[in-house]
Amino acid sequence: MAKHPPTLDFFRTLPKPNKSNPVWGVYTLLMEKANHPARLYVGSGTNADHGVVTRLRDYKRETLLPQLVLKALQEGYSISHAGLLCWCARPKPGQAPIARLRVVAVKATMAFVFFAGRPCKMDVLLDDMFPWTRHEVSWQPLCTHTSGLLCWHNLPSAAHVPRARVRLLAVEAVLTFVVFAGRTCAMDVLWEDMLPWRREQVAWEPLCTHTAVMEKPPGGRLISVVVSVVVSVVVSVVVSVVISVVVSVVVSVVVSAVVPAVVTVKAVITSVSFAERRRQPPLKFANNMYEVLMAKLPWHVDEVSWEPLCTHTAFLEKPLGDFNMSEAELESSNANRRDRTLAKMKVNSRAFEDKEKAISLEAYRARKRKEKLAWTSNNRGRVHQHAKTTRTNVTEMEVS
Repeated sequence: MAKHPPTLDFFRTLPKPNKSNPVWGVYTLLMEKANHPARLYVGSGTNADHGVVTRLRDYKRETLLPQLVLKALQEGYSISHAGLLCWCARPKPGQAPIARLRVVAVKATMAFVFFAGRPCKMDVLLDDMFPWTRHEVSWQPLCTHTSGLLCWHNLPSAAHVPRARVRLLAVEAVLTFVVFAGRTCAMDVLWEDMLPWRREQVAWEPLCTHTAVMEKPPGGRLISVVVSVVVSVVVSVVVSVVISVVVSVVVSVVVSAVVPAVVTVKAVITSVSFAERRRQPPLKFANNMYEVLMAKLPWHVDEVSWEPLCTHTAFLEKPLGDFNMSEAELESSNANRRDRTLAKMKVNSRAFEDKEKAISLEAYRARKRKEKLAWTSNNRGRVHQHAKTTRTNVTEMEVS
């Protein structure tokens, strides 16, 4: 990798998508204005019919624009070039959901690499990962979020925090086992036949004090829980607290320690016993780690004599969709997805338009006239057909 960030010429020379060969991909928008720093946006296009071409067409029509891209246009910037960073062939209908997820993940990575997102708390984690910093690039960011990792833009809502925290804890536990980052404990014997390596073979010392599943090493979590329960009972007896209070203290301590552990163990057993409906991992691990682990199991998914009943593995949300989707099911899924997106953008657009009208009513009206002319130009055939139909209806009414 280069030691310095690419120049603007790198983005000016990126290839444009071919309309005759629709692909899915990650694109960049380079926006420039005389005597002003350039601005960069990283996006993705996964339209089921025409791929990334459909998304780039929105910019020509100036419809469905990202928030900061629209703001840049209003400030006098123009899109000097739109090109592809990476792309892939359109997937088969059954592979569309997971393929779309991969494209979004790559988009998030590219947004991080080129610092196309606004500064956030995750920046401190990137200082040692990239050979350049945010201050070295010659453009300003236009992405409002990164689509990939948690930062202050896209933390889970309050209602989803407990469940999201348990999911992350489950993934942490499994990865701690896989790379032997935790100290030796009784759970090690369960992994000897599943992992392609042993603890004695790794070239590092563990720093994790526990595995986040059930136990710490001797003197760890369960012992501390028992001690806390005993202390709470003794104190309760001394002060003559009601038995119900004692029970509530015991239950609260035990539940807070054990519930995440039980969920984690459930997730591991569900995956190992092939009890989940979806036979693909909800997470995609680097270097085919998942396939390596599955190859070490003493049995294969085709050898089990039962049908799975679990809808998910407790690591991530339920599957995005069946991998054996038909064309009609995929079209219905895409239609619902478009409707939800348009509804959300409509709400956001209304709030933005109210703010824009409050700042400058004349500028708002000028933009609306421009959008109307652009729509009419791109849909001239439909406009003429509508006018012809209207004239025909009027003529028939006059004759009758």
